[in-house]
Amino acid sequence: MTMHTELQADLVAALEAFLLSRQGEISEQELLHQLKAFFPEPRTLAVDSLLFQQHFILYHHLFVLQAQWQQEQVALLHIGYAKVMVYTAAALPDDAVALWQEQQGKAAYYLDWQNMRAMTDDKLQAVLDEFWKKLALYQQNKALDTGQLQQKWQLTQPYSVAQLKKVYRQQALRLHPDKGGDAAAFQLLQQEYQWLLAELSL
Repeated sequence: MTMHTELQADLVAALEAFLLSRQGEISEQELLHQLKAFFPEPRTLAVDSLLFQQHFILYHHLFVLQAQWQQEQVALLHIGYAKVMVYTAAALPDDAVALWQEQQGKAAYYLDWQNMRAMTDDKLQAVLDEFWKKLALYQQNKALDTGQLQQKWQLTQPYSVAQLKKVYRQQALRLHPDKGGDAAAFQLLQQEYQWLLAELSL
C-alpha cells in the first residue's frame, strides 16, 4: 500500500482537523474509523498484514503531524501504541519537552517507509506477540487502581517514561533484597512499575 504525496497531505490535514476538534485522548481504532476513506483494503493481503500497513500509515502521518506541531508550536501530540493524546499550546504539561523527546526513536521508525516494506510475516508475528503480551498485562492488572498507584509513586499526570523510570530506580535501590530490602515489597514494586509502564504505552 503506497500513498501519493497529495493524498498524504490530505490525510495529515484531515488528521489535524479531527485531533484539534476532539483534543484529549483518542484511540487508534477511532482514528482509523474516522479516516477510513484514506485506507482502501487491498484484497491480496492477509488480515494481519493489512492491519499492520494501516497502522503504519496512520502512525507515519501522526509523527509527520507531531513534528509539524512541534515546529509551529501548535500543540503537543503524544503517540502511544493504541492511543494518542493531544495537549493544546495553552495547556502543555510541565514535561512537554521530555514527552516529545522520548518519542523520537519511535518517530524515526514510523517516518521511514522502508520499515513498512521490510516487514515480513515472521517479524510481524514477533511484533504482534509483544503487543499481546503488553495487552494481557494491562488487562490482568485492571484491578489495580492507577490513580492510587500514581499517588503512591508521587507521579502527577501527565508524566513521561523517563520520570517513571527515575522514580522506579530510586525505589528499587531502596527495596532491593541485595541492599537489605524486603523481597515481597521489591516484587510488588516491579509489578506496579510494569503496570504504570503499560498504562503509558497502550
